[in-house]
Order: sequence, then structure tokens, then C-alpha cells
Amino acid sequence: LELVKQVISKKEFQDEEKVIGNPIKEKLLKSGFDNIFNDRKEFTWMHAADFFWTLDISNVKVKPDLEILHQPTVDYICKRFNKYFSHPKLLSVMTAGLFESILKHFKSSTDDLEKISKLSAKQVMILSGHDVTILSILHALKSNLAHQPGYWPSLGSWIMFELL
Repeated sequence: LELVKQVISKKEFQDEEKVIGNPIKEKLLKSGFDNIFNDRKEFTWMHAADFFWTLDISNVKVKPDLEILHQPTVDYICKRFNKYFSHPKLLSVMTAGLFESILKHFKSSTDDLEKISKLSAKQVMILSGHDVTILSILHALKSNLAHQPGYWPSLGSWIMFELL
């Protein structure tokens, strides 16, 4: 949480929040968005983006004054996460454990090469995560995809590493 605070306290982040984020947030709240989440005490960008991403996969229609905020909301949260993951320490916290797990599995799988050569089946390790996990991995790998405006991993997205 401290690392996120470091990112959001930067002048550039604050300026974008004022110029881009706050007007979108105000329009969302005026359109009745806050009534959709009656149990939420305060607005969060993740709830707003999740709301629109859920609409994408469910084909539910909403009022035009809310629908017009769909793309700006998604674009803005993507921009926010690009800022988060441009912070090296925060990106490391998000990805180090996963990469360490993959490398540990690879090392343990290759410790006895003679044993491996006798195996007829391939070893597989399956890990699961969330959209934010995939996005952080793409940033750590310096993928161009992660930096495309408005990019967010869709439902069912996956990444595969093949270590030979």
C-alpha cells in the first residue's frame, strides 16, 4: 500500500487525476453510478472498470449517459495501472513471487537431467491469477501490449511459459 501511495502522490499522477479522472468520476456519480453499488461506501476506479467490463461480457445495456462513460473509464484505469507498474519496486512486489515460483519449479525439474530424459510425460505447472496479475507480468516482460492505450487483459486471458 505504501508503494501505491508513492505513485499516486506524484505530481503527474495528481494532475491527471484532476484533469482526466475527476471529471469522469463526477459524471459517473451524476449518472447514478453510485446507486448501482449501494453497499459501497466510496467510489473506486476498480469498481467502475469492473462494472463496465462486466457489461462487455454480459451484453447488458445501460442508460446512454452512463454508457458514454464506458470507454473513458476503462481508458483511465488502464492509464492508472500503467503508472503503478512503471514504479519498479511496486512492479517487483507484484511479480517477484510468481517469477521465483516458476524458476524454482524449473530448477527442481532440471536438477536430475538423466531422470528427466527417462520420463515419457512432460512436467506442467499451472498457476492462476487475475487480470491485474497478467497485466503486471506483461509490464515486467516489457510487453508492448501492456502499453497500448486502453489495454486490459480480457476474461479468460492467460500467459504460457514454455521452459525447455
